[in-house]
Amino acid sequence: MLVRPHLPGYRWFHVFRNAAIRTGVYVGVCLTLVFTAWLVIANHAPFLERFALERNVAAASILGFLAAVPVFRFLRLPGHL
Repeated sequence: MLVRPHLPGYRWFHVFRNAAIRTGVYVGVCLTLVFTAWLVIANHAPFLERFALERNVAAASILGFLAAVPVFRFLRLPGHL
């Protein structure tokens, strides 16, 4: 039985074999999602207004951690990034 090495349309994603680009894309998407959720919750959930400081601290810490993921990855495997 033959096994296909790549799925159809895989050539569009050949750039993601590079670990640095893959990490950057994943972190960028995650940062975008967290920031968007932060804005939506802040603007469309008025009942959470009394927790504004906690919400902002939590969102900023999540953004800080996600922004540090490439640094952590470089410290762990500098040759592969």
